[in-house]
Amino acid sequence: MGLKDVFAPKISKSNMEHVKKLLKKATDCAALSNTTMLPSVFFPKYDELENTLSELVKYEKYRIFKGTLPSTNLRNVRDNRKNDENAFI
Repeated sequence: MGLKDVFAPKISKSNMEHVKKLLKKATDCAALSNTTMLPSVFFPKYDELENTLSELVKYEKYRIFKGTLPSTNLRNVRDNRKNDENAFI
Protein backbone atom coordinates (compact mmCIF):
# COMPACT_ATOMS: atom_id res chain seq x y z
CA MET A 1 0.00 0.00 0.00
CA GLY A 2 1.42 3.35 -1.03
CA LEU A 3 1.30 6.59 0.90
CA LYS A 4 -1.44 7.89 -1.40
CA ASP A 5 -3.61 4.90 -0.49
CA VAL A 6 -3.36 5.74 3.22
CA PHE A 7 -4.95 9.13 2.56
CA ALA A 8 -7.58 7.93 0.09
CA PRO A 9 -11.15 8.22 1.32
CA LYS A 10 -12.72 4.99 2.54
CA ILE A 11 -15.50 3.44 0.49
CA SER A 12 -18.63 2.15 2.17
CA LYS A 13 -19.74 -1.46 1.80
CA SER A 14 -22.82 -0.42 -0.16
CA ASN A 15 -20.74 1.67 -2.56
CA MET A 16 -18.30 -1.19 -2.99
CA GLU A 17 -21.18 -3.52 -3.87
CA HIS A 18 -22.42 -0.94 -6.35
CA VAL A 19 -18.95 -0.76 -7.93
CA LYS A 20 -18.87 -4.55 -8.27
CA LYS A 21 -22.23 -4.46 -10.06
CA LEU A 22 -21.01 -1.69 -12.35
CA LEU A 23 -17.85 -3.65 -13.19
CA LYS A 24 -19.95 -6.70 -14.08
CA LYS A 25 -22.26 -4.53 -16.16
CA ALA A 26 -19.30 -2.97 -18.01
CA THR A 27 -17.80 -6.41 -18.67
CA ASP A 28 -21.13 -7.71 -19.98
CA CYS A 29 -21.68 -4.66 -22.20
CA ALA A 30 -18.18 -4.95 -23.66
CA ALA A 31 -18.63 -8.66 -24.35
CA LEU A 32 -21.99 -8.13 -26.03
CA SER A 33 -20.85 -5.19 -28.13
CA ASN A 34 -17.77 -7.16 -29.20
CA THR A 35 -19.65 -10.29 -30.22
CA THR A 36 -23.08 -9.27 -31.49
CA MET A 37 -24.06 -9.11 -35.12
CA LEU A 38 -27.18 -7.09 -34.39
CA PRO A 39 -27.20 -3.28 -34.59
CA SER A 40 -30.09 -3.28 -32.10
CA VAL A 41 -27.68 -4.79 -29.55
CA PHE A 42 -24.34 -3.22 -30.55
CA PHE A 43 -25.26 0.45 -30.34
CA PRO A 44 -27.25 0.40 -27.07
CA LYS A 45 -24.63 -1.77 -25.36
CA TYR A 46 -21.81 0.47 -26.56
CA ASP A 47 -23.68 3.48 -25.12
CA GLU A 48 -24.33 1.58 -21.89
CA LEU A 49 -20.64 0.67 -21.64
CA GLU A 50 -19.65 4.31 -22.00
CA ASN A 51 -22.20 5.41 -19.39
CA THR A 52 -21.17 2.67 -16.97
CA LEU A 53 -17.49 3.56 -17.27
CA SER A 54 -18.39 7.22 -16.68
CA GLU A 55 -20.07 6.22 -13.45
CA LEU A 56 -17.11 4.06 -12.41
CA VAL A 57 -14.74 6.99 -12.90
CA LYS A 58 -16.45 8.67 -9.91
CA TYR A 59 -15.10 5.90 -7.67
CA GLU A 60 -11.44 6.26 -8.67
CA LYS A 61 -10.90 8.63 -5.72
CA TYR A 62 -11.17 5.59 -3.43
CA ARG A 63 -8.19 3.92 -5.15
CA ILE A 64 -9.98 0.57 -5.26
CA PHE A 65 -9.14 -0.38 -8.84
CA LYS A 66 -6.27 -2.62 -9.78
CA GLY A 67 -4.90 -2.58 -13.30
CA THR A 68 -6.43 -0.27 -15.88
CA LEU A 69 -8.49 2.55 -14.41
CA PRO A 70 -12.05 3.17 -15.59
CA SER A 71 -10.98 6.62 -16.85
CA THR A 72 -8.43 4.97 -19.15
CA ASN A 73 -11.00 2.47 -20.39
CA LEU A 74 -13.51 5.27 -20.92
CA ARG A 75 -11.00 7.29 -22.91
CA ASN A 76 -10.24 4.23 -25.05
CA VAL A 77 -13.95 3.59 -25.67
CA ARG A 78 -14.52 7.21 -26.67
CA ASP A 79 -11.38 7.41 -28.81
CA ASN A 80 -12.21 4.17 -30.64
CA ARG A 81 -15.95 4.64 -31.02
CA LYS A 82 -15.96 5.66 -34.71
CA ASN A 83 -13.50 2.89 -35.62
CA ASP A 84 -15.55 0.33 -33.68
CA GLU A 85 -18.77 1.49 -35.35
CA ASN A 86 -17.18 1.34 -38.80
CA ALA A 87 -15.79 -2.13 -38.11
CA PHE A 88 -19.23 -3.26 -36.95
CA ILE A 89 -20.95 -1.94 -40.06
